[in-house]
Amino acid sequence: MQYADDIVLWRNIKSKEDCTLLQQDLQRLEDWCEGTGLELNREKSQHLRISNKMKKVEVPSGSYTINGEKIPLVSEAECLGIKFSIKMEWTAQVDKVTAKCRQRLYGIHGLFPERYGGVKQLLFTFLVRSIADYASSSWFTTTKSLQKQLESIQKKFLRSIRLSPAGKEDQSHDPDFKRYHQHLREVGWKPLWHRRCASILVNAWKI
Repeated sequence: MQYADDIVLWRNIKSKEDCTLLQQDLQRLEDWCEGTGLELNREKSQHLRISNKMKKVEVPSGSYTINGEKIPLVSEAECLGIKFSIKMEWTAQVDKVTAKCRQRLYGIHGLFPERYGGVKQLLFTFLVRSIADYASSSWFTTTKSLQKQLESIQKKFLRSIRLSPAGKEDQSHDPDFKRYHQHLREVGWKPLWHRRCASILVNAWKI
């Protein structure tokens, strides 16, 4: 028996009748999976209600079910590597991305000293920045503080390759990111937020 991964079933819920229709959709999905030799794993299934409303429509039966078993209601769910929350705010996603990027960044720093700037830039592009860019157009609407958190990954890396002459680099806090933008110009890179904007425009053009 094979399992169906990353299946998303959604419906705009405005009434209890919509809840009933969604449960019927689930039943049709079960029947389709059974007919194609797949099985839905109830233990890995989650019910995420995305809404800013204080009062939400209650599911008539209390919860949706798969094979007669209840699907747990969650405040956060992950699909294809992206974490979604009930209010579509992206703190968990940004925390996940920055943690993964920092882990890889530490690996690069451990293998190569400061002066291997060219090699480290190549590794950063493929191993770190690819993580920060992945599906970033879908969670572009982050707060300013979260955007700074993301930029800090690239900012920290550029400082690590000592773009300024030895002894000349001011290691103090850079609150307005002025030195960061100077470093970007030196290597011909763009800020991560700029890359996300470009990705949105490319995707919009394809659509």
